[in-house]
Amino acid sequence: MENKGVNTSSRTTSTGLTDDLVILFGGRIYPQSKLDLVANDIDIAIKTMKLCKEGVCVGLGSCKVNPNGLQGYYDEEASSMYGYPCFRFKRCQYWHIAQQQQKETVKPRYHERTFDNFEVTADNRKAYEVCKKYAENFHRMTHRGMILLGPPGTGKTHLAVSIHREVLKKGIASVFVNMPNLVNEMLQGFKAGEVSATYQAALEKHLVVIDDLGAERLRDWVQEAIYRLINERYEKMLPLVVTTNCGIKELETRIGGPAVDRLAEMCEIVPLEGKSWRRRRV
Repeated sequence: MENKGVNTSSRTTSTGLTDDLVILFGGRIYPQSKLDLVANDIDIAIKTMKLCKEGVCVGLGSCKVNPNGLQGYYDEEASSMYGYPCFRFKRCQYWHIAQQQQKETVKPRYHERTFDNFEVTADNRKAYEVCKKYAENFHRMTHRGMILLGPPGTGKTHLAVSIHREVLKKGIASVFVNMPNLVNEMLQGFKAGEVSATYQAALEKHLVVIDDLGAERLRDWVQEAIYRLINERYEKMLPLVVTTNCGIKELETRIGGPAVDRLAEMCEIVPLEGKSWRRRRV
C-alpha cells in the first residue's frame, strides 16, 4: 500500500506507511482512501512534528509549515472515535508574540492595515510596490530603511504598519512609534524621573517604524532626543522606517539638519502623492 496522496519524501516501511506517518499516528495504520481525505492536514501535521521545535524554528518569516503560524497535531481520541485521522490546530508562539507586539505599539484603528487591503492607485502604486518588496526581503542583516514622504492621508501610515507587521511575522523585533505620542510619553517620564520604555525600545529593536516625524512640538530637548535616537541607529547600522508630512527642507527645521543628514544616508526616500483618502470618503 503506497501513500501517494500524502506529500512526504520519508522512507517507506514494510507496512507501506512512511516513517513519518507511523510516528505521527502512534503506530496506527489507516487505509489509503482515508488518508487521502485529510492529505493536507497530514502534511501540516508532519511539518509541525519535524519543524516546529526548538533549534529548528526561528520565526514566522522562515516558516515552512504555515505562514500564519498554524500548527497541526494528530488527535488520537477523535481518530479512534471516527475511524480516520483527525487533527487539531493551533497558532504557534511566534504568531501570538507578533500579535501582542503589534497591539502594544499600533493603535486600534491600524490593527487590520496590511498590504493586502491597501488600495492601490496610480498615485501610490510605485510606493506600494517598493514597500512591499522591502518587507518581503527584510532580514536580520537589513540596515537600509525608508522615508515615506507626502501629504496627509495618502497611505503612508498604512504602508508603514504593513511593513511592521510583516517584519514581526519573521520573528524579528520591531516597534511602531507615533512621534507626537512618544514625545508626550517622554515628557511624562521626565516629570516622574523615569525613562520612556517606548524610547528605550526604539533605541534597541532591530527595526523602528516612526510615524508622523516632524509633527511634534518644537522644543530643544525634543530635537536632541530625536537626534540621539537617529544617531544611535545610524552608528549601529539598524534600519528605520519613517513617515512624515514634511518635505526634506521643512523636516530640517523641525528635527535639525544633522538628524536629516543621517536619515538621508540611511533611508530611501519614497514619495506618496494624491488626495487624502479621509477626504475622499467624506
